[in-house]
Amino acid sequence: MGKTYNLYLNSSKALNFVAGTATSQNDLTYNINWSFLPDNKKFKVSFNFHSQNITNLDGSDTTALMVYFDAPNTYVPQSTVVGNGNFCIGVLHPYTNTVNGNNRYILQTDYQDNPPIMLLNRPYNSNLRVELQTLQETTASYAFDTNVNSPSRYVLILHFEEVDE
Repeated sequence: MGKTYNLYLNSSKALNFVAGTATSQNDLTYNINWSFLPDNKKFKVSFNFHSQNITNLDGSDTTALMVYFDAPNTYVPQSTVVGNGNFCIGVLHPYTNTVNGNNRYILQTDYQDNPPIMLLNRPYNSNLRVELQTLQETTASYAFDTNVNSPSRYVLILHFEEVDE
C-alpha cells in the first residue's frame, strides 16, 4: 500500500455555492491546489459521501457521482464510463433519516461501496467539478432541506492512494 491523501470537499466551500438555495447545489465547482499530491504518480481513488436531508428524494432513486478530473486521458475507470465522456466515480445510496416522525432521505456512500478508479497522474486543472447526476444522465434536481442548521448540502472526501509501478 502506497502513501494516502484525503481531499475534503464541503459543498458550502464551492466556488458557485449559493447559500439559502436548495436545488442549485447539484453541480458545483471547487478550486483545488493539487500540489499536495506528488507528480508523476498513479493513484487509486475512492470516496466517502454524506448529504444532509433531501426533501424530494425517493428511497428508490439512484444517483451517480460525477467528478470531472482535468483530462480524460489521465483517467482509467475500473467501474464504468457514463455519458458523453463524463466520468462516474460511483453511485450514491439513499438512506432513510427520520426527522420529527417524518421520513427524509440522505445520500450516502462509504469507501468500500464502489470500486476505486485509477488516475494515471495527479490532476492539474485547479477547477474540479462535482455533479450529482440521475441515471438519465442529467443533473439531479434534488432539493436539499434548507431548514436544517447545516449550511452545507454535502461532504465529499476523495481518498487518493499512490500505486506503485
